[in-house]
Amino acid sequence: MKHEVTHSCGHTQTHTLYGPVKVREDKVRWLATTECAACWRERQRKEPLTAELTYRHYIGSYVVALVGGDTYSIKDAVKAAGFWWGANVTDTDMIFSTHNRHAWQICFRSLAEWEDVLDKLHALGVRRLIVRNDLLSAAMGNELPLPVGGELEVELVG
Repeated sequence: MKHEVTHSCGHTQTHTLYGPVKVREDKVRWLATTECAACWRERQRKEPLTAELTYRHYIGSYVVALVGGDTYSIKDAVKAAGFWWGANVTDTDMIFSTHNRHAWQICFRSLAEWEDVLDKLHALGVRRLIVRNDLLSAAMGNELPLPVGGELEVELVG
């Protein structure tokens, strides 16, 4: 069923929604709190390409996810670099979240693979790396060498 929604940016957009009336009404209310697709894309284009590094205990490996910036315009290069599109579920999300964010992701388990992932991030134009949790010594028994200086800004979180 088609619904006209006025988004928080003031633009009106038509959305086709399915499901029970209550679910559609809830979705329309939520959509009204978000920006329209055009404004969202424009904001994404202006943001620097950002990656997030986490350790996923439930799969036993590190995961780098592209979480910010315009990944749509480079999706073919991202695929060619070995990333896949899917739910970006961190260990914390598994416990506390009911909403999965989607992102381009790539896994690695060894320091050699980490060096390869860093090369791929550089080639894709990633300018910011967010490092979450206490993962620097989580699986390998020593710290992952983080890039220092250069064009990649590293932000340690948590």
